[in-house]
Amino acid sequence: MSEDDERALADVRRKLSRIVLVSGLIMGLGFATVFGVIGYRLMRGGDGETPKSALPATVSIPAGATLLAATLDGDRMTLTLDIGGRQSVLVIDVTSGAEIGRIRIEPAAD
Repeated sequence: MSEDDERALADVRRKLSRIVLVSGLIMGLGFATVFGVIGYRLMRGGDGETPKSALPATVSIPAGATLLAATLDGDRMTLTLDIGGRQSVLVIDVTSGAEIGRIRIEPAAD
């Protein structure tokens, strides 16, 4: 190897070392940012939203009704009921416990 080749190789090594150093610093800064945000949110208690109120303690259904299914989606709860052999769906606002609506399920006429 000639002296010029060795100098060129040393220049390439120095440039590569700088690139690796800069890349490592950028990656370290990225990790520090991510962990900093996670720590901040843990210390602050999440994303700042106020917690939703608890579910209502009691939900009234018609006398003689049988609860077949219950689902919860956001601020709404649906109860599928069997009332005297007929099914209906009761939609309830979770925050207030008030009935939003009732859907009666009827068989189709032939």
